[in-house]
Amino acid sequence: MSAYVTAIPTSVRATKDAPDSSAGFHAVATQELMLLSEEQIASFHENGFLSIGAVATADEIAALVPIYDDLFDRRVGFEQGNYFDFAGENDRDPALPQILRPSKYEPRLRHGALYRNCAALAAQLLGPTAEFVFDHAMVKPPGGPPTALHQDLAFWHAGMRHRIISFWIPLQEATEQNGCLRYIPRSNHGPLHAHRSIGGDPRKHGLEAVGVTDEAAVSCPLPAGGATVHHWLTCHGAHANATSAPRRAYVMAFGALADRPLVSREYPWNRRKTTERARRHRASLRPWRRIKQEVKFRLTRWRLL
Repeated sequence: MSAYVTAIPTSVRATKDAPDSSAGFHAVATQELMLLSEEQIASFHENGFLSIGAVATADEIAALVPIYDDLFDRRVGFEQGNYFDFAGENDRDPALPQILRPSKYEPRLRHGALYRNCAALAAQLLGPTAEFVFDHAMVKPPGGPPTALHQDLAFWHAGMRHRIISFWIPLQEATEQNGCLRYIPRSNHGPLHAHRSIGGDPRKHGLEAVGVTDEAAVSCPLPAGGATVHHWLTCHGAHANATSAPRRAYVMAFGALADRPLVSREYPWNRRKTTERARRHRASLRPWRRIKQEVKFRLTRWRLL
């Protein structure tokens, strides 16, 4: 086992006083919390990531896969800009399809042992004020492109006040061949690197860290229902999917609220974006919010010009 990768026992336990009533989801009937050791917590804060043997039961993962596939088959959230291509510019035929906030369209995603265990672990890593912030779903199709090295903080907009950690949960075994996550140890200590849209194309939603190489990256293969958790400054990416089956992964982000904005102004790489996803999102807002977003967008473009 790598010095950077630690694992908790693979038995999955539901959090205290949180019975599961969602059809198709089966939490283990126990009142114990899923606990990390002091060594694991220290390793996370030192290296910026941690591997966890299991955060969900096999039954829960098996029930989740068809629900997950149905969300992508229906392209839920397309009109709101929540279904899009992470790596390309064609949201109708995406190279790396993703869905932002899938639990908005399928509430069962937040009513199983998977959610409760991640919430319990987040409280141990961030403190008792840790709260759910958002989730997103992703599929890397067979032959799908690699995920460029990036830092999650680079995606956030001005006014963000949560310190974020993200749980990445594969719904099948995640390997080097199908695109398990790869992390650069200690990159969580900073700095935030300059980023750009993938390939320098502002029509693409995805970002890549400029000048960062992966020689020091550590791969984190996982069983289905395992998880990696990483800090929002930790550089990470994934190889292309070289297998014949899709690689599904579900992400839940938890955060601790700060007393001031942690992102004070828009990052230049986000100001330059001209994605179809963002246009659909603005068009889906209520009139007063749409006007506010459109004015902000036009002012940003004017400043750039």
